[in-house]
Order: sequence, then structure tokens, then C-alpha cells
Amino acid sequence: GCHYTRECPNFMQSCGNCILIKYPSENDMSHKAWKIKEEMYAVSDKMKFVACSNWLANLGRSSSLLRSKDVSCIPNPIDISVFNRKDKILSRKKFNLPEDKILILYVAVKIDNERKGYQYLSAAMKELYESNSPLKDKLEVVVMGGVEDPSRVNFYFPTHFLGSLRDPDTIVACYNSAD
Repeated sequence: GCHYTRECPNFMQSCGNCILIKYPSENDMSHKAWKIKEEMYAVSDKMKFVACSNWLANLGRSSSLLRSKDVSCIPNPIDISVFNRKDKILSRKKFNLPEDKILILYVAVKIDNERKGYQYLSAAMKELYESNSPLKDKLEVVVMGGVEDPSRVNFYFPTHFLGSLRDPDTIVACYNSAD
């Protein structure tokens, strides 16, 4: 089954005609998987579902499979003893980022993944770049995450690709370097 519905509302009924399947039909693999889940979920009234955001929990509650089930939200935890404010200038020095610019940070595991909104940020930055805003000479973009071909990613302003960062202290410094 899909783990991201895009704009497809079929999960609210009984799936089928899946937009992700090459040859969709009323009784395609998405509908068959839905039927299996329906049978499994009917076995127990004690089954509980947990989502990591209110948005996902609400989507679950609106689905035909979970409408009558216990769906709750436990947000992803953030350790504020690690992820907290640090000195911006020192953070920028760690990555050789300019100290006198306004830095916009964009973060995604794969930054050019359509679901992560790259196209919206790019369009907004283009609009800003083509405007008469006094910010034009002050803005730069910092990107944390992987990208297959950085030359195909355009933010219209000087862009600093930091790659995929794994060390929590380095990630914290990246967040703290941005405005």
C-alpha cells in the first residue's frame, strides 16, 4: 500500500484505481491490500494506531480502515538538551558560511524529492530574486540533505550544499547557522 497518498482520496473509501499502479482498476493490488487490512483490523477491538503528527492522526481517523479505531498522536521527540540555541557566528564558521548574510535553511533527506516542497521554495526564491526587494543582496541559501545532481537544483541565490549530516552536534550547528 501507499505510505503517501498525494492527492488521492481513495483511502477514505476502499482503495482501488491506485494512481501509483501502472494498470489501475477497481480490484487492483491497492484494493486487495485494503481488504486484507480490513479483515485483520476486524479481529481485534484492542488494536491501537499511533501517528507521529496530528495531521497524520487526523488522516488516519478519516480513513475507512481506521474510522472506528483508536488513533492517537505521539509526536516525534526532540531532545532540547541537544537541539537548542548556540552561537550563530561560531555555527557559521564551522561550515565556512558568510557571517554577513541572511541564510535560509532548507533540510530534507533528499532535497529534490517532490514531496519535500523544493519546487515551492525554488519558485518563491525566484520571485524574490526577480523583485526589487532590498533583501536580494543579503540572501543566501543553505541546504542540508542529499541531492543527486546539485546543478539541477536552483534557488536563484548563492547556495551552500552541506550534504547529509549525521552527527547531532553538526546538525545543531547547521540549524543555528540559519536565520
